[in-house]
Amino acid sequence: MFHLLANPVIVGMVVLLLLALRMHVVVALISGAIAAGIAGAMPLQKIFSSFQDGLSSGAAIAVNYSLLGAFACALASSGMAELVRRNMVKNLKEDMCPKTANRLRWRVLLILTAIAFLCKSLIPVHVAFIPLLVPPLLEPMAQLRMDRRAVACAIVFGLVISYVILPIGFGSVFLKNILMENLAASGLKISMGSAISSCAIPAACAAIGLAIATCFTYGKPRSYNIEEIRSMALLHSAAPSRWKLISALLAIAVVLAVQLLTNNCITAAMVVGLLFLWASGSIGSEKINAVVEEGICMMATISMVMVVASGFSSVLRASGGVDSLVAAMASLCGDNRPIASALMLCTGTLIAFTIGSSFATIPVVSAIYVPLCASIGFSPAATVAIVAFSAVPGDPASPLSNSTLGASSGLAVDGQFDHMRDCVLPSIFHCSLPLLVGGWIAAMVL
Repeated sequence: MFHLLANPVIVGMVVLLLLALRMHVVVALISGAIAAGIAGAMPLQKIFSSFQDGLSSGAAIAVNYSLLGAFACALASSGMAELVRRNMVKNLKEDMCPKTANRLRWRVLLILTAIAFLCKSLIPVHVAFIPLLVPPLLEPMAQLRMDRRAVACAIVFGLVISYVILPIGFGSVFLKNILMENLAASGLKISMGSAISSCAIPAACAAIGLAIATCFTYGKPRSYNIEEIRSMALLHSAAPSRWKLISALLAIAVVLAVQLLTNNCITAAMVVGLLFLWASGSIGSEKINAVVEEGICMMATISMVMVVASGFSSVLRASGGVDSLVAAMASLCGDNRPIASALMLCTGTLIAFTIGSSFATIPVVSAIYVPLCASIGFSPAATVAIVAFSAVPGDPASPLSNSTLGASSGLAVDGQFDHMRDCVLPSIFHCSLPLLVGGWIAAMVL
């Protein structure tokens, strides 16, 4: 047992988890990499060279993420969010009957879920839409007596599920640049179709969780102080000009076409989209630099975390601890695939919960899980499900993730919504747990 606990991978993971609770995750990742290298008797020079070699594999991901942020801010400036908001509230009346109110509640939930889904895929504006669209909707939602916990579950569901089943925008970054490339680096090459099909069962389980949240757990009317909302002086943007709206829609179409023509090259697509918005006059020359810088800054932290996570993973591989850990865990689990898959899924989710990003967790766990799954006898499809959904449930579970922070940024502006109680905990029970169960089921049946 002591030999197992002294394994470089275990040492690195423990240091990462402990320090991430006290300080920034980037510092925790670097410290964990150093600890893993020392436990593996690596010279300091080799530790840092291995870490630096790993950084290069995460550089492309960071560039893609930064450009996605820039394009998100560019689209946000077009006024599309205000147009959507006006269309959503135009039928609301103070004296509506209960049947009409219930129908409109469902309409708002479905539209917000769809927008969240699209904003990580076909319209890659990430969480930038939430502080623009949601705060002006708080008053009409209070009129409808909508439980904001259901709204939070819907937004988090859309933000998370979109990137695991649709290989466009952030989905392309996750499925192609992160999941498939890290699986290949660990010895498992798969196609995009195989990656998406392996994610279908967990995604269906998450949809069931959302249905439970919206229909049962948080389906009853809930009252909010409308006067408190009205006193916030929430900003209502001006309606976009017809040309700005047309330019934004054309830019989205151009970005989608470039991604498909260049085999999901996010860098080319985002640059072309930004140039189109600038050339069309939708964003003036005096604003384009500020918009791009704002978008890059918005994504800077998560981009840095993903790059450093690649360096951490590189040190784990170079330490020699992966092979011995795989052999020890395979011996411990034997042929008990249900226990082995549950252990891997829960451990990965804990790491993602601590880091706050499933994107940054995949490089960490894939180096260990791919050879471990092969030694236990999991199929390639089951291995994909285990690796992916040992990380994805951490996004809706972590109070540090963009998904939960994004939802709260729009729903909590009037002080009547608590980030932990009203967003994180509901999304854990209705999104994270269904994803974990779905990942386990996929590992058993694929």
